[in-house]
Amino acid sequence: MECKKHFKLYKSGKQWCCAAIATFAVAAGLMLGGVAQADTTTPSAQPVAAQTVASNTANGSNTAASSSAATSSATPVDENVYGYLDSAKVNNNNLQVSGWQASNQAAGKDFRYVIAYDNTTKAELGRTQVTNNVSRPDVAKAYPQVSDAQQSGYNTTMQNINWNKVGSVDDQISIVSRYSNASNGEGQNISTWSQPIQLDKGNYGSLDNFSINNNQLQVSGWHATNQALGRNNHVIILYDQTANREISRKLVNSTYRPDVLNAYQQVINAQNSGFNTTFSLAGVDLSHSLRIIDRYSNQTNGEGSYVDYWFAPKNFVTGDLTNRGSLDSFNISKAGQITVTGWNATNMANVENNHYLILFDQTTNQQVGAVKLTNNVARPDVARVYSGITNAGQSGFSYTFSGVNLVPGHSYSVVSRYSTSNQGNGNDGDKTDYWSNSQVLNQAANYIDSFTTTNTGFHVSGWMTSDYAISHNNAYVILMQNNSEVTRAKVVLTSRPDVANAYSNIYNSAMSGFSADFKVDRSNLNGVLSLILRFTSSSDGNSNYSDQTAGSYDKNGNKLVPTVPNTNSATASQNNRYYPNPIYTVDVYSGSSDDIINDPHAQGVIIKATQGTSYVNPKYNHQYALAKSDGKLLGLYHYAGGGDPVAEADFFVDSISNYVHTGILVLDWESAQNSSWGNPNWARQFVNRVHDRTNVWPIIYVQESAVWQVANCANDCGLWIAKYPSMNWHSWNVPDMSVNPGAFGHLTGWQYTGDDRDRSIFYLDSQQWMKYADPTA
Repeated sequence: MECKKHFKLYKSGKQWCCAAIATFAVAAGLMLGGVAQADTTTPSAQPVAAQTVASNTANGSNTAASSSAATSSATPVDENVYGYLDSAKVNNNNLQVSGWQASNQAAGKDFRYVIAYDNTTKAELGRTQVTNNVSRPDVAKAYPQVSDAQQSGYNTTMQNINWNKVGSVDDQISIVSRYSNASNGEGQNISTWSQPIQLDKGNYGSLDNFSINNNQLQVSGWHATNQALGRNNHVIILYDQTANREISRKLVNSTYRPDVLNAYQQVINAQNSGFNTTFSLAGVDLSHSLRIIDRYSNQTNGEGSYVDYWFAPKNFVTGDLTNRGSLDSFNISKAGQITVTGWNATNMANVENNHYLILFDQTTNQQVGAVKLTNNVARPDVARVYSGITNAGQSGFSYTFSGVNLVPGHSYSVVSRYSTSNQGNGNDGDKTDYWSNSQVLNQAANYIDSFTTTNTGFHVSGWMTSDYAISHNNAYVILMQNNSEVTRAKVVLTSRPDVANAYSNIYNSAMSGFSADFKVDRSNLNGVLSLILRFTSSSDGNSNYSDQTAGSYDKNGNKLVPTVPNTNSATASQNNRYYPNPIYTVDVYSGSSDDIINDPHAQGVIIKATQGTSYVNPKYNHQYALAKSDGKLLGLYHYAGGGDPVAEADFFVDSISNYVHTGILVLDWESAQNSSWGNPNWARQFVNRVHDRTNVWPIIYVQESAVWQVANCANDCGLWIAKYPSMNWHSWNVPDMSVNPGAFGHLTGWQYTGDDRDRSIFYLDSQQWMKYADPTA
């Protein structure tokens, strides 16, 4: 047998006291440690007060012992109160409690209750009457001296618990088992108090939806935890994990989640654990890793005391985060229409799935046109180059803006925008913009198809186009001799689809053809003849005009083409020497429009192939094939990166191995992105290696002021100099200006424009060109 101490409540004045009584139990573990009893009347308005008992246990122990000793020695009656809480658990917001309470003092106390009491907040949470006693033969065996011990058990669901009175999950909550002579459980009663029960402290949650819809972040899910007790404010926080900062938060009304209640019955208010809310995308970077935090707080702003559930971060966009694009064409060849084509590939389009095109006037800083595209254009070429971008294969666009009032001299950009918003121009959503290079409406071009003599003078035909024709709608062709006007003719421009194809970026180039007759006595002419092609807003052509010069002819109609002299000082006009059959060329790179390759004035196309030791132009195979199909003479160039010259030469030759001996090879020696700029030996090592590998000496492209850096290549290589009269020279007419070939003594080629397109003249015929490409040809 085992000696046990039990406790009996009694009143000393207004205080509850508890005395320890030594008893012997037949079986161990049946009594609840720290059990307290009372058999006096508790006022009906006063809740059970466990803390009073606990605080007075020591003070009342001697008195209780004396009282026990005073009982009859003949046949003592056991006055102790025994009890034990076997289990207490939360189930669907109810408390399921089971245990037992046995005492001879229960006689005459026919009303039985279990009471939940929060010792921390000093609040009764609820009570339930026990109407069905549970048989407990184990208790009867352990306490045979207690009548009705056989029926001392209880197993009750407490359904009226007020959990709002609980301050936190750590509150000391006891279960009180009571026999009372009053129907409400008050009056004269005896009670046993359990040790504090333990609530589940787990923190549970799930994010059901985290998506973008209708230009908002939509989030829903649930968060259930007993740690929310005393924290009645439900707050959802949007957090940028990449930037390590909070973006926004919202106080929400919890939603009904019976599924959560069914899965987590031990969690109080699990049925009200849901949330469903939205966040604005303003200030949200969708390329960052984002996460949702569910918080229960004791303050409405979400601060103070709180418990958080951090859901796993989500990346709406993964992989390549670059924004790639190209404006392939800006076609204003038809008056009143602007047709733009190109592509824009970005993984941001996976979430920003509304595609817009915007025409933007950079000069006035305002939008002049916008459209939401309904269909993107297939671009398998882009998909091959940017395989890591999901929408690359459908990244193309093509659209014609109408009714836009273009202004000559203004700069325009095309903006390809992917946005989460499907309204307006998508500006109100989270968006990713690709801005094209500026298209400045200051372009002009012309060509004289024929300049022939007639019985009365000259007949001239050709075409003229200019962006200034937007506001200058009268066209004149003026015959000049030594910069003085001889005569003029007002012309009506006619259809030229070939010019529209080649110069689609110049206003109304589709209507650019002209034909004029000049009545003039040729015998009175003795100088160099030329033409001025004029667009003017005045009917007489004498004011508010924009001019282009075209051609040089003698009085017999022969075209005069200036060549650059072999000396370093003289100009073409000073020498008055003319090269009979030059080759005109354009050169292109990955950002160049196919229209440049198709330019009918160019007999040759030189294409960027490589740069440094890692870059290969993704379009060079296409550009080479297109130029070849047009019957152009061909060339490929390497842009010097300034690294190991031998390694760069090998990279160049290996990359173009299928094209060696089919076109000229060129070294592009420039200052930008060239770490060896200024080194006079780099180019020599490069061309030597190329020659060793191919038996071809590359032509060297360089600006006039840097010819000295490649001078030691003069005995083997041709020289292609870049020098422009101005960046506004947009004509195929070769300017009359000096170009200094330095140690080379003469030029192989001269690039004389570099704004709208790179135009060059090579002082070679086609056979000489191919000799540079393949010395054995």
